[in-house]
Amino acid sequence: MWIDDPTFKDCVNNSWNKWTGPGTPQFVFYTKLKRLKHDLIAWNKNVFGSLSLRVSNAEKDLLNVENTLDNGLPIEPPTKLLDAKVKFHNALLAEESFWRQKSRISWLKEGERNTSFFHTSTKVRHATNRIHSLKIGPTITSDEKEIKDAILNHFVSSYEATHSPIDIKLLDVVPKIITPHDNALLLAIPSKAEIESITFSLKSSSAPGPDGFSGYFYHACWDIIQDDLVLAIQDFFRDRQILKAANTTFLALIPKCPHPNLVKDFRPISLCNLWYKIMSKIIARRMATLLDKLILPQQVAYVPGRSFLTTFAWPMNLLIG
Repeated sequence: MWIDDPTFKDCVNNSWNKWTGPGTPQFVFYTKLKRLKHDLIAWNKNVFGSLSLRVSNAEKDLLNVENTLDNGLPIEPPTKLLDAKVKFHNALLAEESFWRQKSRISWLKEGERNTSFFHTSTKVRHATNRIHSLKIGPTITSDEKEIKDAILNHFVSSYEATHSPIDIKLLDVVPKIITPHDNALLLAIPSKAEIESITFSLKSSSAPGPDGFSGYFYHACWDIIQDDLVLAIQDFFRDRQILKAANTTFLALIPKCPHPNLVKDFRPISLCNLWYKIMSKIIARRMATLLDKLILPQQVAYVPGRSFLTTFAWPMNLLIG
């Protein structure tokens, strides 16, 4: 919705190019995103305001012009009717775009206006995603604070690190498969072309992380943010340290069963910031080129060029041969 407005990129450009002060490239990029978020909130309030009110006012203006013409009265300027129709049409498109993004539905591409459908889908999704009650011990509670505390305690205890002693001598018997050339490939500073390729390979409509910026923003504003983004990601590979703000995530709980009532009935997934996803995918794509030599031939999953059919082919060959 925002991206289609002609003043959107002006707002992004003005905010992005303000001086941010000294800092590492990662800190500068994070600071610019944080400031831009506040600037876009103010811009949205001034430009769009309430979408439903905007649609209502545009419709009233159009009806007033049409009533004037029906009564045989002149209008000034002559394009007033066309302007009113365009204004009303754009308001409807903005409202539909807003509810489409809120509903997270991407499979419905064409047809008549689907605002009510997207609105209903959003309400249903919110109602479905909300945890109304939870069984904690022998009792079932609907208290929001008790539910939050139970979920937090469960995952803290599940993912809390345990400090077990490790015998470093064990590393002496682990074969060294990664060559210096492979290691150099994994640690190489990514080029701008590699970062751009990874950025545009990520889905634009995926849910944003804590910073609030989805792939839509990165794709639409690449010409504005590209230099700072490239420097930030190269800084991560160069110093091998990631800014804490980049590594923050939202944990979304996905039900494992139709009617979950225990904490263990939910599966957590991470909603990461997109520039963190870019760093991760660069590493993952590089590691993928080495999986064939790291994973035994008997393991047929997750390796390009191998097939599950191989699992059946081996015993068949043994039986035939």
